[in-house]
Amino acid sequence: MAWEDTLLDASYKGVRFDIQAVSASGGRDLARVGLPYQNGEQITDTGGRSKTFTVNAIFWGDDYEARLKAFLDVVDAGGPGEFIHPIYGPLVECHVQDWSEDHNTDLVDGCMLRLTLVLGGARQSLFERELPAAKAAGAANLADTARGLAVLNFADAFNLILNLRGSFARSNAWKNTLLSVMTDARSLVGMTTHTASQMISAPQDFTVDLAGLLDGLVNLRWTKGSTGEFSALRNSFKEIVKLPAKSNDTGAAADLINRPYPADVAKTTAVMQALTVTELATVTAGVLQDEAETATLSPPQIEIMVNGVREELRATIDAYRELYPLEESVPAVEALKATAHNLLVAAIAVINSRPPLIAREVEASGNLHLIAHWWYGDSSRAAELARLNPQVRNPNFIAAGEVLNAYAR
Repeated sequence: MAWEDTLLDASYKGVRFDIQAVSASGGRDLARVGLPYQNGEQITDTGGRSKTFTVNAIFWGDDYEARLKAFLDVVDAGGPGEFIHPIYGPLVECHVQDWSEDHNTDLVDGCMLRLTLVLGGARQSLFERELPAAKAAGAANLADTARGLAVLNFADAFNLILNLRGSFARSNAWKNTLLSVMTDARSLVGMTTHTASQMISAPQDFTVDLAGLLDGLVNLRWTKGSTGEFSALRNSFKEIVKLPAKSNDTGAAADLINRPYPADVAKTTAVMQALTVTELATVTAGVLQDEAETATLSPPQIEIMVNGVREELRATIDAYRELYPLEESVPAVEALKATAHNLLVAAIAVINSRPPLIAREVEASGNLHLIAHWWYGDSSRAAELARLNPQVRNPNFIAAGEVLNAYAR
């Protein structure tokens, strides 16, 4: 990924400005002592010097004088401030060492400002900001962790019953329920019954088989990454999660002898919730990674997807808190909470990496290609305007005075 794809808006103490060029310099302080009666020196590294940034800033536009005054006011106030470097990100303790202003006839409605900023305090690392794609990848990793911990709770509960004296009928009924659920799940999504599902003898058999089914369902139905596909996938997962309760009321499990215990059905439902929601979280994290590279969804569409996953995660957290003792549920619950939080952080980072979304009035009638050319000088951004304005029925004619959603730049 090139730096031009991840540039941040530069600012100092909250005052934003444009940058034409920026350079950085640094170094090490060395104590040098000559060695008597021989060639060479003894050199001791006493630490790194503060980084210095030379910035060519531009203030331009009809209101540039007001913005220039606001900037000079915060500089004259003295003291350190946060400098948002367009590439390195936030640098929290920067001092303006000197500045110079240049007005000339080449820029009649603006001016150039040359700044020298020095980074103070403890030595700060550059590139500390985490890119949106990396945040999304982190959310996917947390979803994998949460999946494993949730399955571990289920396996421990199953094995406890399996090893309990006099619990053969109960454990056998639970196994039959798992087998019935897998058969129904494959039938529900239109897949043939796998031979492995005929030999469920341990909880891991069931969870591995179900995870494979969910992966297959995603590969089958997730093609364009649209909000419509997301809703359809979420609804399919919800139907799969309902299967343990349905299996308990029909078929072989309906008679009293083979009927599983309600607690066992509830724990089967909970682990299926965990498997489906972590699969959904992984899919959403992949969407966010793709969106960080190429924008195909509008901010409201991203919000719909992420909020949908977070709702399912909250329901799964509630189920685990209710079914398992606190000391047993905490690892899985905390991992699910971290997944929800990191998905939100990644979504915010993806949305904030784009220009602000504004409502803009169409000055003259035309089609989306013309409007994209008028606003951005790039008619190919018509597809972007179409995505941001799903309410537009006829992209070939937009009347003057209509208000469209559009990026500010």
